[in-house]
Amino acid sequence: MNEGTMEELLTAEETGRILRLAPQTLARRRCEGAPPTFVRIGRRCLYLRSDVMAMVLAQRRTSTADPGPGTPSELYAEKPSARQRGDAS
Repeated sequence: MNEGTMEELLTAEETGRILRLAPQTLARRRCEGAPPTFVRIGRRCLYLRSDVMAMVLAQRRTSTADPGPGTPSELYAEKPSARQRGDAS
């Protein structure tokens, strides 16, 4: 990929402005594994503009009764720990 086609990377602050979320909310969502996906470069967490926009488009609805692709409990459910899954260490 050359520089001319490099996709724009957004900071948590820029992403938060687009999604109207606080950077702290994005940090919590990263820990939970909730969207939007992010890129880690060194210690910085950045977001691809296309991932942010894909998340927005995935939330489109035709009415308030439209549940969308999944219920919030399915999308943001806590993932079980290794102990809860029974994984041996």
